[in-house]
Amino acid sequence: MGLLSKFRIHRIRTRIFLLVTTLVALIFTIFVFYFPKRLESQVLKALSARYMSLLDMTAYSLDRALASGDRKDLEDTIRRLREKNALAYLVVLDDSGKVVTAYNRAEAEARDFQRVDGDAPAFRPGMLFRMASPLLSGDRSLGRLFLGFSLDEPFRDLRSHQKTVALVSLAILAGGILLVFVLSGFITHPLTAVTRTAERIARGDFKVRAKVGSADEVGKLARSFNTMVDSLQVANRQLEDFNKELERKVEARAKDLEKEVGERRRAERELRVVKEELENQVSQRTDQLARANEDLKSKVLDTRRAEDQLQNTFDKLQKALEGTVKAMSLTIEMRDLYTAGHQRRVMNLAVAIAKEMNIPQDKIEGIRMAGVIHDIGKIAMPAEILSKPTRLSRNEFQLVKDHPRVGYDILKSIEFPWPVAHIVLQHHERIDGSGYPDGLVGDAILIEARILAVADLVEAMSSHRPYRPSVGLEKALEEIRRGRGIQFDARVVDACIKLFREKRYQLETEVNGWS
Repeated sequence: MGLLSKFRIHRIRTRIFLLVTTLVALIFTIFVFYFPKRLESQVLKALSARYMSLLDMTAYSLDRALASGDRKDLEDTIRRLREKNALAYLVVLDDSGKVVTAYNRAEAEARDFQRVDGDAPAFRPGMLFRMASPLLSGDRSLGRLFLGFSLDEPFRDLRSHQKTVALVSLAILAGGILLVFVLSGFITHPLTAVTRTAERIARGDFKVRAKVGSADEVGKLARSFNTMVDSLQVANRQLEDFNKELERKVEARAKDLEKEVGERRRAERELRVVKEELENQVSQRTDQLARANEDLKSKVLDTRRAEDQLQNTFDKLQKALEGTVKAMSLTIEMRDLYTAGHQRRVMNLAVAIAKEMNIPQDKIEGIRMAGVIHDIGKIAMPAEILSKPTRLSRNEFQLVKDHPRVGYDILKSIEFPWPVAHIVLQHHERIDGSGYPDGLVGDAILIEARILAVADLVEAMSSHRPYRPSVGLEKALEEIRRGRGIQFDARVVDACIKLFREKRYQLETEVNGWS
């Protein structure tokens, strides 16, 4: 059960393992099934060429022997051919169809020797390659030569090589799968540790902390996470203390009420005896109840103050979440100084576009949160690619194109009030299906992601990059105008251009600070 638990399909390690194993298995299948067929075809072609050459040389030798009538030369030619080759039969006919000489004539007639093969036949046990050639002396025809060569020995050699290739390929496949399993566990171990810690905290164990000793981005994320849990633990302890105090006060008040009920019963018994005393007691009890009512009002005010404290605690936790998200964003920007402040500027522009489009405030908050961390997937990319001063190679660009998917995998398990993970996943999609990673079309792309895509492009083209200077805001606006209704949502493009043209919106130039 311990080993099987590592292969749950929602785990990153399992997905890496299955993907690479599928590729290795595909290569293995191609190697085992395609290359043996190709090898068989090449062997048949080589045998065909060899036997055709032997046919020509034999016909040439027999031409001379038949023309001269030298019987001994004829027999020597046949003997040499038998000794060095897998000759199954040989038949020489004159122009009238009469047999002049033959080797293994019975086999030749059983194999229908006069029916020749144009190419070498497919490999099967017992198959012959049947060939024929005219015998000439100058322009005069001497007859026809028929040869048959056995394919049994080449067939056995080929099958032996194919078995060896299959066994070696199977060993390589098993070793590759084992290597992928070990490497996937090593790569995903830090993220697994943070995830397990979060699961235990979700079950109420606030004493546990994420233990990740690395100094990379995952280690920084773990330390920020631990800080947030410390604050949550303190707030939880305060809430428990308040609940205990409230329970103690309620219990004391209940005892007081029980005592008052007893006194009231005694007063009722006394009323039956003396009416005047009853009136006095009623008056006294009325005063006491008035004071008790004032006490109850005071307790209600205390309860309301406690509710206000709980709300303040919730607000602090909300700010802690925002702080953690901003810390995640800064972690990315610290690895790439050329794009420092990029996510914040994209977030501010996306929020401004959403407001211009009258998007509901709840969705605007989701855009704000996703914009801050829309490039979090670049954590998984080498820093030398992010800051490369020249254009990226095809493989490097493909790696960069994976960052929306990596960002989605990082965020999907966090329960935001908005679809932040899917917005991050789709922010490079285009409505005509030309985007990545999934090639989504039209309304299949969230409106938040369509807004973020336009803001991301405008900011990126307006900013400097290691491999190029800024192309300027005007060219960026011209680019989205050309893609209006094709790659980009027309409403989003119109709102963005209106912000810059009519409302004089300006991109921020500072790289530090948060709005």
